[in-house]
Amino acid sequence: MKNIPKLVFIILVLSILLMLKSSNEPFLFNSQFPIFNQFPIGNSIVLNISLGLFVSALFYYFTVFIPDYRKRKIIKNNYLNQYKHFKQNMISHCLSACETSYPSDLVDTLLDQKEFKSYFSLKATDSEDKWHVVLNKMDHELLEIMLLEFEAFKESTGYVLNNIEFNQAESFEFFYHFNKQIVLLKNITDDYDEIKSFSRFLWSLFAGWCWIEGYAEKDRFQEMIDSI
Repeated sequence: MKNIPKLVFIILVLSILLMLKSSNEPFLFNSQFPIFNQFPIGNSIVLNISLGLFVSALFYYFTVFIPDYRKRKIIKNNYLNQYKHFKQNMISHCLSACETSYPSDLVDTLLDQKEFKSYFSLKATDSEDKWHVVLNKMDHELLEIMLLEFEAFKESTGYVLNNIEFNQAESFEFFYHFNKQIVLLKNITDDYDEIKSFSRFLWSLFAGWCWIEGYAEKDRFQEMIDSI
C-alpha cells in the first residue's frame, strides 16, 4: 500500500498533462510551451481517456486509500499501546519475583532492551544474577499469570493479522510466528527444562537476544510494528 499513493500521484499528474495537451482551449493550443501543443491526431480520444484516469484516481484516493490509511493508523497505534502495556505488565511480574520493592519508574526504564539486559544481569547474590532469581521463583502461579498476559496480547496480534494488509511479507511472517509460539506455550509447566526454554523466549523478547545475531541494537518487535 505504501507505493499506491505514488502511483496515484503519477496518474493524476500524467492525466492532467494529457488533458491539457489534448484540450481545444486556444490559450493552451497557442502556448509558447511545446509540451502543451496538441497531438497530430486522436486528441479527443486522449482527452476522454485521461479524464477517465483522473476521475478514477481521485475516486480511489478518497474512497479507498484514505479510509484504509485511517484504519491502518488506528490499528497500528492501538497495537503499539497494547505492546507497551504487555511489556510493562511482564516486566512488573519479573520485578516482583526478584525485588521486595522497586521505584515506580523502573518499569518504564526497563522497556528499553539494553536497560532490561543490564538490570537483570546484575548480581542478586554471590551465585546468581537477578534473572536467575526470577526463574527460580517461577512457580505455577507466576507462570500462569505470565501465560495469561501472552494470551491477551496474542488476541491483539491476531486482530492485526486479520485486519491489516501487510506491506512486507517479513512483518506478516514475524507476527504469525509470534502467535504460533504463544500457542505452543499454552501447555508448559513449571518443570525445570520447560521453564528454561520459556526463559530463553522471554529473554529474546525483552532483552533483544538472538542466537544467530546476538543482541539487537533496536527492538525487533517495535521495528515490525513500525513497518505496518
